[in-house]
Amino acid sequence: MWIAVALAIVTAAVFFQVRTHQFILYDDPEYVTNNREVRAGLNWHGLLWSFRTFTAGNWHPLTWISHMVDVQLFGLNSGAHHLVNVGLHVAATVLLFLFLYRATGAQWKSLFVAGVFAIHPLHVESVAWVAERKDVLSGLLLILGIGAYLAYAARPSLLRYIGVLLAFVAALMAKPTAVTFPALLLLLDVWPLGRWRLAEKLPLFLMSGIAASLTFVAQRSSGAVASVQVVSPAERLANAAVSYVVYIAQFIWPARLAPFYPYLFDRPLWESAAATLIVIGLTIAAIVCFKWQPAVTVGWFWYVISLVPMIGLIQAGAQAHADRYMYIPSIGLAIMLAWGGGQLGRHLPSACRKPVLAMVVLIAGIWGVLTWQDTTAWHDTVSLFSHAIAAGHDSVTARHQLGLAFKEKGQLDQAIDEFEHAVRLAPSSAQERHALGKTLLAAGKANLAAAELSRAVQIEPGQASIHTDLATALLQSGNVSEALREYTLAIDRDPSNADARAGYGGALIAIGRTGEGIRELTKVLPTLADRVAANPDNADAHYDLGTYYAYTNQTDKATQEFYEVTRLRPTDVDAHFNLGVSLAAGGRYEEALPEFREAAELNPGSGRPHLFLGKCLLALKRYQEARQEFRTAIAIDPAIARAEPGLEHYLQ
Repeated sequence: MWIAVALAIVTAAVFFQVRTHQFILYDDPEYVTNNREVRAGLNWHGLLWSFRTFTAGNWHPLTWISHMVDVQLFGLNSGAHHLVNVGLHVAATVLLFLFLYRATGAQWKSLFVAGVFAIHPLHVESVAWVAERKDVLSGLLLILGIGAYLAYAARPSLLRYIGVLLAFVAALMAKPTAVTFPALLLLLDVWPLGRWRLAEKLPLFLMSGIAASLTFVAQRSSGAVASVQVVSPAERLANAAVSYVVYIAQFIWPARLAPFYPYLFDRPLWESAAATLIVIGLTIAAIVCFKWQPAVTVGWFWYVISLVPMIGLIQAGAQAHADRYMYIPSIGLAIMLAWGGGQLGRHLPSACRKPVLAMVVLIAGIWGVLTWQDTTAWHDTVSLFSHAIAAGHDSVTARHQLGLAFKEKGQLDQAIDEFEHAVRLAPSSAQERHALGKTLLAAGKANLAAAELSRAVQIEPGQASIHTDLATALLQSGNVSEALREYTLAIDRDPSNADARAGYGGALIAIGRTGEGIRELTKVLPTLADRVAANPDNADAHYDLGTYYAYTNQTDKATQEFYEVTRLRPTDVDAHFNLGVSLAAGGRYEEALPEFREAAELNPGSGRPHLFLGKCLLALKRYQEARQEFRTAIAIDPAIARAEPGLEHYLQ
């Protein structure tokens, strides 16, 4: 028992630093922070939703429910959510040790396997990433299922069999990659149980088939499954063979790990051929080892079989492989090392055994240090993807995530740099040009944004959201007629697009068609309000609702929404400017001044903030200061003098 307690303490200590970690922008919003059902906590509506939804391309109701329970207990305290992951991982580690020890009687070998499972760097992604709750939850339930099977194998009964079945179904409901569970039980029959009972596994295999079919439908409906035109069968087989070898290499030397490894379509033929020969060779060697040490054979096939759902034969997502996929398969490699190494150790001279043991302890220590370092990198989105790039894994995904993170922090210049880098890596990607254009727009660089968004529209003319943002950029550039055209195109492509309708209403008001504009805006008010209610931390949602209130002369409400945007995105030029306009419209000129000054500082190339500064100062009877601001506005943009002929009086 003391070994189990020590194992739990060490595992918790290695990962305990996650108590200060933040949610990251990579999948966490979909699973928790931007998920309306999850954010509502545990309720009947959410429970029903969790069983009906294919959100995130999977059917895993227990995972959704676990996130809802976290929100119910801890709100959006990210550290608490992370610690739940750690708790599940600790429980899985201890149970793995206890079950292996019970089945084999080999205490130290069982401890080695559980220790590798506990602190191997390949498991950091599963434990330190809130969105990967499905990994640790399903892993724990699968190991519980193995424990239930050991009890059933020792004394078969219907009640114990039902326990195995229930644990398996629960594991599938947490993550469908548990479909290999019946095959793993057959391996345990071979070793260490020494029994072969196929018939009793048939109901489990039936459940696997149902779960696999349901998962394929879920992933296909979400667009995650790549067609054979995108990734050919030959490319999938080649990537699978290489991935099997890469995982083994990473297991032995887990350095330079990253949250995303892009799919390689131009892989050299020799590399795929060599990887295939290695996998075949290792398989033959494992079979030959059966008489010598059956644990080696079982460990190898545990590794191979448990990886099948994630190896890419059915390609889901843009990754070539992922660290999280090794959460359960790594147990097989650890079994091979523990029992195979133990068998070899018996033939070593006694003088060599202590140095070998010391080397094993040293390697475990190195793995523990690497796990601590990699866990530190998962603190937030910027640290995670900066670490990935520093480790040599630069990619469009890494740059895109950094861009999103900097944008959320209000560091728009850094966000623009990252999105520009992403565009250089993928110049034909409408998504990256769209992200760059939106960020330029948020930085008040409407002309540059319009140019970038125009290129994105040319690449993907059917995407309503790009047309919407292009229209907004054109509107801010003063090109109202073109903006109306783009808003119309966006609405034609997606009539339910609230942003397009809101922008269209605002553009109509801007050209004097006030009645039509307000009617359009009124249609989308419920959608805008619901978006804010669903995610109070979504700056874009507050901005859209504030724009609605501004257009409909509800200045107090507009002010409140724009305040929220500036709180969430302190360097958003338009938010500060529109907040200033709302405050001024409500007669709060003194409060409006710092907002216009902030907008002028953030976007020194625009004369509009200086113009409105001058108007506020004029209302406050600070004539000399107003005159100076008007002169600055016209110096920056001479067109202001023509648009505001009344300024001439104050410039004399």
